[in-house]
Amino acid sequence: MADVNKGVLPDSALTTLLNDGAIRIDQPLDGDQIQPASLDLRLAFDAYRIRASFLPGKDRSVADVLREPGIELHRIELTPQGAVLETGCVYLVPLQEALRLPAGISGRANPKSSTGRIDVFTRVVCNRSRAFDEVPVGYSGPLWLEISPRTFPILVRPGDRLAQLRLRRGKAQDTSEKTVSIDLDQADSTPVGWRAKRHGGLIDLRGIGRHDVRNFWEPLFARGGASFSTRKSSIFWPREKRSRSHPARPPRWPRLHLSSASFVPIMRGSSIRASGPIRAEAAPYLRFAPEMCPSFWSTVSRSPS
Repeated sequence: MADVNKGVLPDSALTTLLNDGAIRIDQPLDGDQIQPASLDLRLAFDAYRIRASFLPGKDRSVADVLREPGIELHRIELTPQGAVLETGCVYLVPLQEALRLPAGISGRANPKSSTGRIDVFTRVVCNRSRAFDEVPVGYSGPLWLEISPRTFPILVRPGDRLAQLRLRRGKAQDTSEKTVSIDLDQADSTPVGWRAKRHGGLIDLRGIGRHDVRNFWEPLFARGGASFSTRKSSIFWPREKRSRSHPARPPRWPRLHLSSASFVPIMRGSSIRASGPIRAEAAPYLRFAPEMCPSFWSTVSRSPS
């Protein structure tokens, strides 16, 4: 029988931890910040452009590493008017939430789904940590968010939420299916995927519904199921397999393992239509077709350009 005292904590338990001071905040939480099984994390008031990603290791804090020569390139103040985080750069931003977890409670962070849809790479960093996105049992201290826009520059403000945290009791067990299928056989004019434009412009994280998809994405259409070569940051296309007995046999679509190591580079700057179960940790990295992501895109072009 499963231990009901173990597993990811629901919203009621998160509220209890907040009231008990295990989740520490300087500003009151937003009304929808506690989700059914996670807590959205808010950006604080500064961003540090850093030379490269780092983990502080078991004996140092994040602030200690930032003070080392050559780590911090410059500091950016996040104001209500917004600050631009450029593509190809790595930033470290303190979060408004800190933790003082009781014994037996640990956590794991991941990007919000809207963050992955605009191809922004994020991961949480803790003091004395040796793994990204992992909050050790009984952790006490601040949280930081590493942000690296991959395709579009983004306009951010204090309070913006790009990542979420799940707290849990006991050791997490992953029993879900870890594959996803890609269907490229579209008979009509519906795009099978979307590719990010190289110069799409600035995305305002609070500009909900104000971004025209045509300024940021271009549709990809199937061409008879045959091989289709695109640039590196684009969709995966299968090669058509033929045999003597079945010369027109349709291609077999690949099955992809959704691990962060192999998954993110394949999908960078692209979209797919997916079916099948997806792990919660991997789902935010999927760039689904824009019409499936109404959070940022206001219109969709369905005809070939």
